[in-house]
Amino acid sequence: MPWKMGQISPLDHRAGCPGAASRPHLASALQQPRKSANIHASSGIRRIPVVLYSVGFAEPSGGLAVLHALPCETAMNTARHPAAKVSPSLVTAFIAGALAVPIFHQLLFLLFYLLGVIPVAPFSLKPTVPFGVPEVISSSFWGGVWGIVFVLTLPRFFQGRGYWLASAIIGGLALTLVYMFVVVPLKTSALPPNMGGLFIIGFLLNAAWGIGWALLLMVFDRLRGQPITAW
Repeated sequence: MPWKMGQISPLDHRAGCPGAASRPHLASALQQPRKSANIHASSGIRRIPVVLYSVGFAEPSGGLAVLHALPCETAMNTARHPAAKVSPSLVTAFIAGALAVPIFHQLLFLLFYLLGVIPVAPFSLKPTVPFGVPEVISSSFWGGVWGIVFVLTLPRFFQGRGYWLASAIIGGLALTLVYMFVVVPLKTSALPPNMGGLFIIGFLLNAAWGIGWALLLMVFDRLRGQPITAW
């Protein structure tokens, strides 16, 4: 069916972090490093020097704005292993794409069904292969995946009205073509019948999903106080 969703500047290199002096730092961005005090922690046997590292940035005036100081090992570990975070925009894009399926895609599906255009009822709970997930849940998941793809691509190339048109047109084209030439052949080893009619219905349904995704994403981003620049 065509309607399935298809850097850190060291302050003192003389002691502390091994190899710190050999590591390149942002010389072009930071001013001459300031000296920091060595903190000695008595272990009862010997005194262990710990060098503080200052995280800062060059100000327009030429000075160095120091944000905070970190112990040497902590600073170097932070540089080597930055914390991995999922962008909130990707999360909201997924949620918008998933919700656009039942709210926009399937409601238009229902209208077509009531008009006799489509013989299959919407909001199908028929299990899908191989995990037995209901069709509408599976479609919503893939709608979320497409939402991530769209938020990573469309705002780069389209702004204003063009963004909304692209959401509808590319949504209608991409999702429908992937369904017809990838999903159906993978499931049946053949192309779907009546490809002309299938494309038209699929385009309309998936264009509705594209508009719905863009609208929901705008609402979510404004609720977060971070509307994306494509609006």
